[in-house]
Amino acid sequence: MKRKLYQAYDKLERQREKILQKTEGLNGDQLSRNPAEGKWSILQILAHLVKAESLSLTFIERSYSRYSELPDAGISSAIRFQLLKWGLKLPISYKAPAMADTTGYNPDFDELINDWEKVRDRLKLFIEECDDASLGKSVYKHPRAGDLNVLQATKFMQFHVAHHEKQLENLITAVKS
Repeated sequence: MKRKLYQAYDKLERQREKILQKTEGLNGDQLSRNPAEGKWSILQILAHLVKAESLSLTFIERSYSRYSELPDAGISSAIRFQLLKWGLKLPISYKAPAMADTTGYNPDFDELINDWEKVRDRLKLFIEECDDASLGKSVYKHPRAGDLNVLQATKFMQFHVAHHEKQLENLITAVKS
């Protein structure tokens, strides 16, 4: 499973690199322009992704410290994970949990990207230090899908980024024209 975890991390990093390439050359006005009232700017979407990943990883790290006490992520976790995966593939907009909502937040782009890199470095270090016995444990509690193991949590991050990629692409195209 550890190999799959590294593969999931690598895919997550490729997604991030692709997003950063697409935002390259955009100015502050373009990055912070809201497409409509109540809709997030490019910066706010990126901040949401960074915040969601950071909060998720913090939860995983805290849970991991007591993984021997945690139950295994079983068939119900697998089913909930599939439902989450399918839900994120739908072209539906979901309300972000309050702790990951970035409405009204306009961070500095360079600081945000630096923070994202730090979160990914933490994730990579966590994977490297992860004990094989812990990989099947329910170390992450998704706000809607419930308990997931570390691989499912990492793949959730992938699907979450993918869910916002089309939104980002549309915004980038709009601000460039």
